[in-house]
Amino acid sequence: MRDRAPAGTTCELTAGSAPANSLQAAIDEYLAIERDEQGLRLVQSLATQQHSPAAELAGMVAQAALERTESRGAHARRDYATTDPDQGSRRAWVQQSAAPQPSVALTDHEYLAQRSTPAC
Repeated sequence: MRDRAPAGTTCELTAGSAPANSLQAAIDEYLAIERDEQGLRLVQSLATQQHSPAAELAGMVAQAALERTESRGAHARRDYATTDPDQGSRRAWVQQSAAPQPSVALTDHEYLAQRSTPAC
Protein backbone atom coordinates (compact mmCIF):
# COMPACT_ATOMS: atom_id res chain seq x y z
CA MET A 1 0.00 0.00 0.00
CA ARG A 2 1.26 3.43 -0.94
CA ASP A 3 1.89 6.08 1.73
CA ARG A 4 -0.41 9.09 1.47
CA ALA A 5 -0.10 12.55 2.94
CA PRO A 6 -2.21 13.09 6.08
CA ALA A 7 -5.71 14.47 5.51
CA GLY A 8 -5.70 18.24 5.15
CA THR A 9 -2.12 18.34 3.83
CA THR A 10 -1.61 20.73 0.92
CA CYS A 11 0.79 19.54 -1.76
CA GLU A 12 2.10 21.69 -4.58
CA LEU A 13 1.71 20.03 -7.97
CA THR A 14 4.90 20.37 -9.94
CA ALA A 15 6.67 18.31 -12.56
CA GLY A 16 9.22 17.21 -9.94
CA SER A 17 6.74 16.08 -7.29
CA ALA A 18 6.15 12.39 -6.62
CA PRO A 19 2.63 12.26 -8.16
CA ALA A 20 3.91 14.04 -11.28
CA ASN A 21 6.50 11.31 -11.88
CA SER A 22 3.82 8.68 -12.31
CA LEU A 23 0.66 8.94 -14.37
CA GLN A 24 -0.89 6.17 -12.28
CA ALA A 25 -0.21 8.04 -9.03
CA ALA A 26 -1.71 11.22 -10.54
CA ILE A 27 -4.78 9.30 -11.70
CA ASP A 28 -5.22 7.81 -8.24
CA GLU A 29 -4.86 11.21 -6.59
CA TYR A 30 -6.51 13.64 -9.00
CA LEU A 31 -9.09 11.64 -10.98
CA ALA A 32 -10.77 10.36 -7.84
CA ILE A 33 -14.27 11.49 -6.92
CA GLU A 34 -13.07 14.89 -5.60
CA ARG A 35 -11.30 16.82 -8.34
CA ASP A 36 -10.05 20.32 -9.11
CA GLU A 37 -8.66 22.10 -12.15
CA GLN A 38 -5.04 22.01 -11.00
CA GLY A 39 -5.01 18.22 -10.53
CA LEU A 40 -6.96 17.58 -13.74
CA ARG A 41 -4.52 19.68 -15.74
CA LEU A 42 -1.60 17.75 -14.21
CA VAL A 43 -3.18 14.45 -15.30
CA GLN A 44 -3.69 15.87 -18.81
CA SER A 45 -0.08 16.98 -18.98
CA LEU A 46 1.24 13.59 -17.87
CA ALA A 47 -1.11 11.74 -20.20
CA THR A 48 0.24 13.61 -23.24
CA GLN A 49 3.77 12.49 -22.35
CA GLN A 50 2.90 8.79 -22.60
CA HIS A 51 1.62 6.78 -25.54
CA SER A 52 -0.70 4.08 -24.27
CA PRO A 53 -4.42 3.40 -24.23
CA ALA A 54 -4.48 4.06 -20.47
CA ALA A 55 -2.79 7.45 -20.91
CA GLU A 56 -5.20 8.37 -23.70
CA LEU A 57 -8.17 7.38 -21.54
CA ALA A 58 -6.84 9.35 -18.56
CA GLY A 59 -6.45 12.42 -20.77
CA MET A 60 -10.04 12.09 -22.04
CA VAL A 61 -11.45 11.62 -18.52
CA ALA A 62 -9.52 14.68 -17.31
CA GLN A 63 -10.78 16.73 -20.29
CA ALA A 64 -14.38 15.70 -19.66
CA ALA A 65 -14.04 16.56 -15.96
CA LEU A 66 -12.58 19.97 -16.84
CA GLU A 67 -15.52 20.66 -19.16
CA ARG A 68 -18.02 19.92 -16.37
CA THR A 69 -17.72 23.02 -14.20
CA GLU A 70 -20.06 21.81 -11.48
CA SER A 71 -20.46 19.00 -8.96
CA ARG A 72 -23.00 16.28 -9.74
CA GLY A 73 -23.29 12.71 -8.47
CA ALA A 74 -19.90 11.02 -8.29
CA HIS A 75 -18.22 14.01 -9.99
CA ALA A 76 -17.29 16.46 -7.23
CA ARG A 77 -15.25 19.52 -8.20
CA ARG A 78 -13.65 21.27 -5.22
CA ASP A 79 -13.46 24.42 -7.34
CA TYR A 80 -17.13 24.15 -8.47
CA ALA A 81 -18.98 22.80 -5.44
CA THR A 82 -22.55 23.46 -6.59
CA THR A 83 -24.75 21.77 -9.18
CA ASP A 84 -25.52 23.76 -12.33
CA PRO A 85 -29.02 22.94 -13.66
CA ASP A 86 -27.97 24.03 -17.17
CA GLN A 87 -25.44 21.17 -17.29
CA GLY A 88 -28.00 18.47 -16.56
CA SER A 89 -28.40 17.35 -20.19
CA ARG A 90 -26.82 14.23 -21.66
CA ARG A 91 -23.86 14.81 -23.96
CA ALA A 92 -21.40 12.76 -25.97
CA TRP A 93 -17.86 13.29 -27.24
CA VAL A 94 -17.58 12.90 -31.00
CA GLN A 95 -14.28 12.28 -32.79
CA GLN A 96 -13.97 14.86 -35.56
CA SER A 97 -11.24 13.20 -37.66
CA ALA A 98 -8.93 10.20 -37.90
CA ALA A 99 -5.83 12.39 -37.50
CA PRO A 100 -3.13 11.17 -35.08
CA GLN A 101 -4.21 13.90 -32.64
CA PRO A 102 -7.97 13.97 -33.26
CA SER A 103 -9.99 16.93 -32.17
CA VAL A 104 -13.06 16.22 -30.10
CA ALA A 105 -16.11 18.36 -29.63
CA LEU A 106 -18.70 18.23 -26.88
CA THR A 107 -22.08 17.97 -28.59
CA ASP A 108 -25.63 17.26 -27.55
CA HIS A 109 -26.54 13.81 -28.80
CA GLU A 110 -30.28 13.27 -29.23
CA TYR A 111 -30.11 9.46 -29.22
CA LEU A 112 -28.17 9.34 -25.93
CA ALA A 113 -30.46 11.90 -24.35
CA GLN A 114 -33.50 9.77 -25.20
CA ARG A 115 -31.91 6.54 -23.96
CA SER A 116 -30.63 8.13 -20.75
CA THR A 117 -33.91 9.71 -19.73
CA PRO A 118 -36.09 7.65 -17.36
CA ALA A 119 -39.45 6.60 -18.79
CA CYS A 120 -41.42 7.94 -15.81
